[in-house]
Amino acid sequence: MILHILKNAINEFKTNSGVTLINFVGFTLAISACILVGLYIKHNISYDKFNERAENIYRLNYFQNKKDFHSSMTNHQWAKVLQEEIPEVELATCFTPWQNEKTIKVGQNEFKVIGEWGDKNLFRVFSFPFLEGNEKTVFANPNSIAISKSLAHKLFGKNKVIGERIEVEHNEEYFISAVFEDIPQNSSIRFDFLLDIGESQGSNTHWLSWGWQNFVLLKNNTNPRDVAAKMKDLQKKHISEWHSNDFDYTFQPLLDIHFNSQHLQGSNLSEMKKTNIYVFGSIGLVILLIACFNFINLTIVGFQSRETDVKIRKLLGANRSSLFVQFMAYSTMLTTLCLILAVLISELAQPLLEKISGDVIRLPFNSIVFWCIVLVGGIALGVITGIFPSVRLSGKRAFQKDYANHTFFSFRSILMVFQFVAIIGLLSFVGMVKKQLNFSTAGDLGYNYSNVVQVVGSENIYKKHKAFESEISKIAGVVATTSANFVLPSHFGNFGGAKPGGAEKSIDIYHGDIAPNFFEVMGVPLYKSSPVLRPSTSKQVNNVIINKQAYNDFGIGDNILNNSYKYHGNTCKVEGIVEDFHYYNMKEKMKPIAFHLAEKGWIHYIRIEANTTRSVLKELEKTYLLFEKNRPFNYMFVDKMIGAMYEKETKLFQLISVFFGLAIFIAMIGLIGMVKYLTIYKTKEIGIRKVNGAKVSEVLTMLNKDFIKWVFIAFFIAVPLAWYAVNKWLENFAYKTTLSWWIFVLAGMLALGIALLTVSWQSWRAATRNPVEALRYE
Repeated sequence: MILHILKNAINEFKTNSGVTLINFVGFTLAISACILVGLYIKHNISYDKFNERAENIYRLNYFQNKKDFHSSMTNHQWAKVLQEEIPEVELATCFTPWQNEKTIKVGQNEFKVIGEWGDKNLFRVFSFPFLEGNEKTVFANPNSIAISKSLAHKLFGKNKVIGERIEVEHNEEYFISAVFEDIPQNSSIRFDFLLDIGESQGSNTHWLSWGWQNFVLLKNNTNPRDVAAKMKDLQKKHISEWHSNDFDYTFQPLLDIHFNSQHLQGSNLSEMKKTNIYVFGSIGLVILLIACFNFINLTIVGFQSRETDVKIRKLLGANRSSLFVQFMAYSTMLTTLCLILAVLISELAQPLLEKISGDVIRLPFNSIVFWCIVLVGGIALGVITGIFPSVRLSGKRAFQKDYANHTFFSFRSILMVFQFVAIIGLLSFVGMVKKQLNFSTAGDLGYNYSNVVQVVGSENIYKKHKAFESEISKIAGVVATTSANFVLPSHFGNFGGAKPGGAEKSIDIYHGDIAPNFFEVMGVPLYKSSPVLRPSTSKQVNNVIINKQAYNDFGIGDNILNNSYKYHGNTCKVEGIVEDFHYYNMKEKMKPIAFHLAEKGWIHYIRIEANTTRSVLKELEKTYLLFEKNRPFNYMFVDKMIGAMYEKETKLFQLISVFFGLAIFIAMIGLIGMVKYLTIYKTKEIGIRKVNGAKVSEVLTMLNKDFIKWVFIAFFIAVPLAWYAVNKWLENFAYKTTLSWWIFVLAGMLALGIALLTVSWQSWRAATRNPVEALRYE
């Protein structure tokens, strides 16, 4: 019996080889896309769950300014204080989360790897097991370094590397004291090597230095809110009364970090929004539904050629159940083969997924659960997609007139409308995502960020600031140079209350230091200012320029000029007003800022001529090393840093575009199946029309009008859905592009074009056939 069913299924493959091949390709690609989407989603929702006590690990965060400013960056001393003074804290640790590439040198070979500063408790709080060494000895000696297994192989080609020497950042020599297992990609904390944070701090006890992240391992059954409530007293004890009044600390669960840290400064690896998971899940579901509908359509198209055979077999005594089993066997076998091949294609496509997403994602071939899902999924998809055509075709009566089931044709029309809704919706969403990315990265940020190099200074350069800038200005290709105490793009974390004379209320205003020519070099226009902008000569008085947002928030108009207010005990005199510019990104609202006019800053901004980058950077490094021999030359381009802020959105756009392309291709296959069915259904009508003088153009119009109708219906359904989805996504941005009607219209026109191009060649073949063949069809 089973052999007979398999034999019949194989015969169906052979009889309908063309349709089967199209069905096979489309369904295989769809399942491959769904597997990759599923792996991507699984990778993201599994973040940090590999840690043995993940439910008990929390990160210390704080917020200021009535919760307007949130940060994951806290002082390194909190780790020791929390562990020693709060009984509910079992362990505490801290590390630097900057994810900056650092240079490691072994002999004459140099490597760029991610390195951080941390303490030994990091390996006890998190599940980062040691392969060599342990937490007691990892930083027992000065100049110790712990490296990952893959880095040990990269540097020395072996695991046993304890005691080997390496040079970090062309600076000190370090001795390897431990080798740890590679940190999983789904970790909110990742690094290739770790240096002792104690050595980086020395005797630094400055509590207002925030450049670290602190994590605690709480004892079982501890409420983190109870621990957070104790932070006020600790702030008063170790910092000051004003700090406890202005700052509130919270403990964020480790398992909450990946999806809920977009509002936090310093949470570099944790900027995935949960809505993105819903977006990819929806795309995967849409692709699978399109593929299933295509499979149903194409399966029935293939079986149309077998209707006469089915009727003959029924006349000879075949019952409905045997025919149903035969058709179901064909469907199940085909979908199972598609699923197996889809797994192999997914494995081959993984490098592309990893390149676009930036994450290392692997198929779990050694997982029994995975293969059970493959097997059960193949059978389930076969049943789901095969049951409708099997029921309909096996129920065909021996003397039933062919192609009379208009109800079924209407049902297939609904399926086609759904496909066009998906195409138009995806096109609209992709178009708006691209428009917002262009608005954020290439739009008007309020200053000229092109061809601007930022060079991080040092104490030696700061002391010889004028001489350093004088030498830089002599380099061919350098247009202008200035300095500040912040990088662009950047958060402004320091703020305080300000109430100038005549103002009715105090506002919280952020502060940063700039050289007097900063706005001129960066191309930010002044709104109003004093005749001459110059630094203050007194330590108790700061000349400041406020941005337009602060000007509006003070609410006293031009009276703010030459007015003053108190800030942390100093007097700030307003010398001018500058137009607003987006100093960070367009996801954040503009904040009131006061720029202190200073003689010099730690960050140097150098505007260079276009097409001189290589030569200027080479000369800049030479000049830098004349003044600083102990620290490496470190530079950044402002425009690249702005682009990096939108890396997640860019990757989202690329991933959506890839899967959208697959959806379009699969939908086109479905259109081919539909037009094949339509031409079969109307074969006799086409012949009669041509015999009566109908032109080819008239036949083409007759065959294509249904597709045009479906596209228009789909357009009016898809536009409101896409409009809503885009609006929800744009809520991530404080400053966003406008919703353009032409993007939705263009999406509809493209969908119509795809439909007409796909069906035209089939329609042309049907319209140009010999009418005698059409009339002999029945």
